[in-house]
Amino acid sequence: MPNHCYQRLLVIPPSEAEMDAFKDFVRSLDKDHQAAFTQTGFLPMPEELRKISSPLHVVTEHEYLQYLESGKQEENTKMGLGGPITDLMIRQYTDKYGAPDWHEWAMINWGTKWGVYSCELEWKKTPCRTLDWEILRDFLPNKKPTYWSVRYQSAWSPTTKIILKLSSLFPTFAFMLSAEDEGVAFTIRQTIAAGKLLLEESGERNSTLQRRIHRDVS
Repeated sequence: MPNHCYQRLLVIPPSEAEMDAFKDFVRSLDKDHQAAFTQTGFLPMPEELRKISSPLHVVTEHEYLQYLESGKQEENTKMGLGGPITDLMIRQYTDKYGAPDWHEWAMINWGTKWGVYSCELEWKKTPCRTLDWEILRDFLPNKKPTYWSVRYQSAWSPTTKIILKLSSLFPTFAFMLSAEDEGVAFTIRQTIAAGKLLLEESGERNSTLQRRIHRDVS
């Protein structure tokens, strides 16, 4: 089992109309109405890589053909298990996707093993009092913005790369990500806008910031 990383993402829109568009976007990602908030709609993992085990199990071309003919690939895919890979496939997938298997791709693109899970959306509008206006003044014209938030978990590390991608799709928004490892190995708060990490704060154990972030993500 992983160490869960508990997170709360604040979404700060420039206007309520643009927030409505953002909510429509989030709802469109979850076509099965199960994940509530998911990165797979705008940063999906290539299906080919889901079929490859991690660590890699490298086999010959002949052995790989035997694996396909056995029907085990379909069985493994249904069970969420990967299969073998050849040296040629490693080169092809690395050239095409930047990684030869699902785990390496996830760490490169999501920054975390499984992406987002255990989501709780909060569409309640609330005044935002914790923003650094010196950093965000070029992004948010309204000095008294409101925010919407979502709480979720990821494995081992925060979802910074996912939120950077999300913010590049909504460059007029600001995002504040608070994250804490369940063992309190780290506690951080990040301010993100226009696809850039503008500020990262770390909370030492038992510091005021650490206690505030712990309260936010709990």
